Amino acid sequence: MITRYGRKRLMKRLVRLLSDTTRDWYANILLYSFPTATGCSFTAIRNRREWIKWSKEEDVKYWRDQLRNDKAPSKENPNL
Repeated sequence: MITRYGRKRLMKRLVRLLSDTTRDWYANILLYSFPTATGCSFTAIRNRREWIKWSKEEDVKYWRDQLRNDKAPSKENPNL
């Protein structure tokens, strides 16, 4: 089981990979495997080309917002 702190660190790394054209699709799949993910449209997307066409922009915004709103402990705020 991953701790909240570990989850946040992993999320940060995966969100950064959404800008990498080689690894963006895989990072998005891993992000949606988190128990807190609530993406309905992802289940209808079958490949990277469709994802880029239909929802990459929306997903990137969603994950960045999730990361910003996450109240898990971090190095900057270990008491959260």
